[in-house]
Amino acid sequence: TTTTTTTITTAATESTRDGSHKEPVAVDPRIAATADELWFLRAATPLLPLMVNFTAETQVEEIYLESFSFTSMLFETIFHCPSYSHWYFTHADQITLLSFLKTSLKALQWLDRRRHAYSHPTQEYHPRRWLLKSPAHFERVPQVFEVFPRARVVLTHRSPLAIVKSACTLIVYLMRLYSDQISPSETSWLWTDRVVLLLDRHLANRPALARHAAHVLESTAEAYWTNPLAFVERIYALIDEPLTAESQARIKQYIAEHPRRGGEALHYSLDALGIRAEEIEERHGPVLARYQEFLDTLAVQ
Repeated sequence: TTTTTTTITTAATESTRDGSHKEPVAVDPRIAATADELWFLRAATPLLPLMVNFTAETQVEEIYLESFSFTSMLFETIFHCPSYSHWYFTHADQITLLSFLKTSLKALQWLDRRRHAYSHPTQEYHPRRWLLKSPAHFERVPQVFEVFPRARVVLTHRSPLAIVKSACTLIVYLMRLYSDQISPSETSWLWTDRVVLLLDRHLANRPALARHAAHVLESTAEAYWTNPLAFVERIYALIDEPLTAESQARIKQYIAEHPRRGGEALHYSLDALGIRAEEIEERHGPVLARYQEFLDTLAVQ
């Protein structure tokens, strides 16, 4: 994705269905229901874990929660709806959307407090830090700080063409679940334009983002992949929380059990999507050049 918030999680697991996938031990019935949904999703899209892998207890993008406002990137990731995409990027009020998200999180935290009081009546309730992650934030970081003034933001940056290949491959593959008429080329061009617009708006927001520099951690994706533990240590420093020896051990274990396989995991190809790098450069050359210049500057920091 264009930008991600990184988290390392561990959970007790058990085999499910045919044992080919493992999900966290589900005590909460909502987690059990989610595990069943993920089993179906993986059965229908077996290559999906090679692109984005998650379990019933790991964080997912809050675009699902935002969809209840009918203003969310979710709809255009699963349906071919160019008119909605145009409306979202030209008329959707991001402050209103983020305010809806904040209210939703408050409601969930209130419910969490109620559940805690019911299940642990003698123990004090300690609110947990919310972890949000979504490429949608990439174009609206200043608005994020306006609605969430105490937020800490982690941004990872990649080569524009790498973003296009990854995003378009994922979207075209996911749409198989919702439509029997998919044009890989048309969908890929729609999302290429979307990605470039995200990059352009992010670059335009750089001066406003600079005012929050103390609360933002930025890095190239390559730096994160090269040394994920060091990157996590920087995140803990950003949020001013101690990284305990136990947490470090869990992170190291997770890294060892989930090695990055790079290009061996899945072959991403623009040709397979029906688009070419030369055409993208011709169509969006100025924006790509400006973003690549920024990326080169970030890489040497």
